[in-house]
Amino acid sequence: MRTRKVTRTIISTDCEVLTANTSTQEFGSIVITVAGTYDLEDEKSKKSLEKAVKKSFANQGLGANVVMLSIQSTTPVKKHYTMIEDDFIKLAECKVLAQGEDVEEDEDEEDEE
Repeated sequence: MRTRKVTRTIISTDCEVLTANTSTQEFGSIVITVAGTYDLEDEKSKKSLEKAVKKSFANQGLGANVVMLSIQSTTPVKKHYTMIEDDFIKLAECKVLAQGEDVEEDEDEEDEE
């Protein structure tokens, strides 16, 4: 029997981020991947990218001594994700729909804070 899977192709952005270690006074760079595509030439898009990178940077667990200075470059990356359907059901966020209710797909949905 074939294993059922949930699949999705997602375009994300790999960002090369210039960092500074305040205790060693050394500069470095790391790559942080964020969902979506961004245009550094568009000011609104650039601000959205900076916000997403800062949020991801804070979650990287780099310690209090490593600070983000700037985004040096971006590379869009297209990846195909797959997950066994039973695992998806266990892990995914779920909204129970009323009978006859349609799902409203929102590509730009943001996390509520």
